[in-house]
Amino acid sequence: MVIIIILGLSIVGEHGQDWDWSGFWMGFVSLSYQMRYDGLIIAFLIPTIAGLYFISKNNRYANTVSIMISGVLISNPLLLAMTDFTSQPYRFIPIVVFFAIGVGMILANQKDKEKTVKEVSRKSK
Repeated sequence: MVIIIILGLSIVGEHGQDWDWSGFWMGFVSLSYQMRYDGLIIAFLIPTIAGLYFISKNNRYANTVSIMISGVLISNPLLLAMTDFTSQPYRFIPIVVFFAIGVGMILANQKDKEKTVKEVSRKSK
């Protein structure tokens, strides 16, 4: 991710555009305005990221989903800082998809734990 950001900054720098800090911070402001109607996503974003962190040692894809969610959140400020494009709400549709995948992974992990506990209790009897 860091390599992609550095590569993007070098490409933008070659074409005469500078890094616009006001555009970067406006990207975060527009994120708050555009996500204000997605209360469910906002309410469960931090618990989902925490849940993915806790299952990451048993599930190799949990870190990938966390990075994808973070990438969608940071893409808008980076886009506004490096280009003159506007921030449109449809650019946050992938966060709903990645959020759903993350919640599904957390719930599947809970079911796997319950099966393991039941199997261990049956074997011990």
